[in-house]
Amino acid sequence: MNDFVELRQTIAIVRRWWWLVVLGAVAGAAIGYGVSRTRPPVYEAYTTLIVGQSIQSTQLDTRDIQASERLAQTYASIAQRQAVLQKVVETLNLSSSWRNLQSRVQAKLLEGTQLLEIRVTAGEADEARDSTDEIARQLILLSPTADLQNPASDENQVFVRQQLENLRAKIAAAQARIEVLEKAMAGPALLLAQRRQELESEIGDLERSIADWQSNYAQLLLINSDKTSVNYLTILESAQVTRVSTRSLLNSLVAGVAGLALALGFIFLRERLKDTLRSADDLTRSLGLAYLGSVSRLKGQDIQHKLITSHEPLSPASEAYRIIRSKIQFVSGDQPPRSIMITSSTPGEGKSITAANLGVVMAQAGIKTILVDSDMRRPTLHRIFDVPNLGGWPTFSARPSLRSTATSDRPGWRTCECSPVAYYRIIPRSC
Repeated sequence: MNDFVELRQTIAIVRRWWWLVVLGAVAGAAIGYGVSRTRPPVYEAYTTLIVGQSIQSTQLDTRDIQASERLAQTYASIAQRQAVLQKVVETLNLSSSWRNLQSRVQAKLLEGTQLLEIRVTAGEADEARDSTDEIARQLILLSPTADLQNPASDENQVFVRQQLENLRAKIAAAQARIEVLEKAMAGPALLLAQRRQELESEIGDLERSIADWQSNYAQLLLINSDKTSVNYLTILESAQVTRVSTRSLLNSLVAGVAGLALALGFIFLRERLKDTLRSADDLTRSLGLAYLGSVSRLKGQDIQHKLITSHEPLSPASEAYRIIRSKIQFVSGDQPPRSIMITSSTPGEGKSITAANLGVVMAQAGIKTILVDSDMRRPTLHRIFDVPNLGGWPTFSARPSLRSTATSDRPGWRTCECSPVAYYRIIPRSC
């Protein structure tokens, strides 16, 4: 039940301050849009590298592919380290530090592939493109196959290929010579022993030469085949530059939500810190007092016309006073109160008018009612009921005598003064 009451109070607060909530949201969205439109352009460049040469191999090995994926993840981490970024800053003569560059670099492995993607953002397109390419180049220089990708190594590769071709030719020629010698040894049995020995010696020399050449060939072939290593980096596509969208709509939405939150925070903070009572619920919640009712502002040329319960007994204001009378009787139960004090914090807030109207509706209900004006400086009840003000609290005696000194011309009731205290007894006219 308390939660429901608090929810109703919250809704009531928001409804009362709805204009501020709307203003906060609109102002926040406008500021977010304006900031987005005035921000300088941002460019993003990206490049992709492949680790290993599995796509160029006719015989795929699952272990090599898995190793390449792990290596790609390692290179992604290295690409954001000082060892690489510091060299990029020095090579390109960037004005920013490597830490600033680090905040603008993203390197990640495309899941399930051997592809490494590097992205760099910058305020200028050329800076973004050059930084991306340089990071990729620095990664390649750190790899063990960097020399193979250096243009200066092309001559070495050509030399290796020439040596391989020469060795193949020598091995083929030596093998052909061995076949000729073996046929010669299989000739006439009367072949001189000395000649046979010479042939066997030449065959042995050729076989040893072939063994050496094959060993050299294998080593050169290994060097030439290093490009198929799993730890081999290749730039798959050069850096591509795109302009990053400012996301004006998203920024406006976020700023609008922030403005809405600030407005709500201000409203609830103000409501929590305020010390004024604006409604009956505030009165009950803050002071713990029972709410009896409320009366709208009374209109009238003078104070006597504001005795609304006498002039207009069927008006809404008169009904409001009767409701207050009924609630007083209901709250008191079997023991009705013998005295009711009406007071307020400052003068002119309607104490006398309220007391007079409430006294009239109580008298109309048959309740013996006496009104006491205890304002020693500015008494008002005698002017409301149009009777002389002959006494007051200073002339109060222990046992005042009751006598009727003034009769009002109000229809249905009359007032009697109880001297010397300013008592006004509202009784039926037949008194």
